[in-house]
Amino acid sequence: MDTEISRAGSHRALLGRLAGAAGLAFVALGSVSMGGKFFDTLSNGQIVSWVRSAPAEISVEGFSIGLGATLVAFLMLHLLWCTGRRGPAPVIAALSLAVFVAVDWVAAGIYFGLAEAGKYHGADAGIVVLFALTKMTTFTDGFAVGIAFLIVNALALRTRVLAAPLAWLGIFVGVWHVLNIPLQLALTHTVDGITGPIGAGTSLLWFLATSAMLLIRPVPSAAGRPLPAAAV
Repeated sequence: MDTEISRAGSHRALLGRLAGAAGLAFVALGSVSMGGKFFDTLSNGQIVSWVRSAPAEISVEGFSIGLGATLVAFLMLHLLWCTGRRGPAPVIAALSLAVFVAVDWVAAGIYFGLAEAGKYHGADAGIVVLFALTKMTTFTDGFAVGIAFLIVNALALRTRVLAAPLAWLGIFVGVWHVLNIPLQLALTHTVDGITGPIGAGTSLLWFLATSAMLLIRPVPSAAGRPLPAAAV
């Protein structure tokens, strides 16, 4: 029995460290992301010229988006598992993460399509349209991941899987992501603006702190004790 308990504890510790490493990898991925010229002010001719000259950069950027979403989902699903909670709230969080990952891999495919379109002559108008579509995919995943952030951090706060300040920061990030686009539309009638960088900055801070915590203390307090199975 003691051996089984010890083995289970070592497995939890390994998963915790892997989740922490995934979070740090996501932060590193975000810090070295090339970003491209999607938010520069470019003429149609400049857009076509850049797309034709940077297919590898565009493809790598697309892959990094899909990979980053997968790393985020792994970390947050681990925290969700650590809370030990059952019921509709964890299910909604898991489904939101699934939607988030799916949306970002679809976005990655659009990046790949843009890079491929740049190889064809006489496709200038299509390249400009794909460029605009690729740019707008940046804003399509926030609502789903915001719901997941909100639920995971609320459960982590309740079960003390995360320290209260860190969980409250995560709740703020969740609320911000859910309200981000409605706020931006109300302010500027467009989906891009100041609300985006605020959400991105606070998210990276949460990921950095949470990942460091999991590497230092890979088995959060709630994961080491049985929890009631009541729905939240």
